[in-house]
Amino acid sequence: MPHTLKPNSHVDGHLEGATLMTPSEALENCDDCRIEVSTSGIVIDNTSGDLMMELGVLFFICVLGLFVYAGYRWIKTK
Repeated sequence: MPHTLKPNSHVDGHLEGATLMTPSEALENCDDCRIEVSTSGIVIDNTSGDLMMELGVLFFICVLGLFVYAGYRWIKTK
């Protein structure tokens, strides 16, 4: 059965001494989870923020990265 690590159970990126939980324990201990994945589907909680704004920011960052890469390739060909 897969296990999930508790948040902040690592020290400096190492997982020594980390506490493992079953998926059901992880769901019970998750007070501020926004995405729930289950066998019936994926549910996203929109009560703590504006998902459309987050999507817009993510899209803007991706488009900005695309322009930076395209500019890099254009300069490199000259």
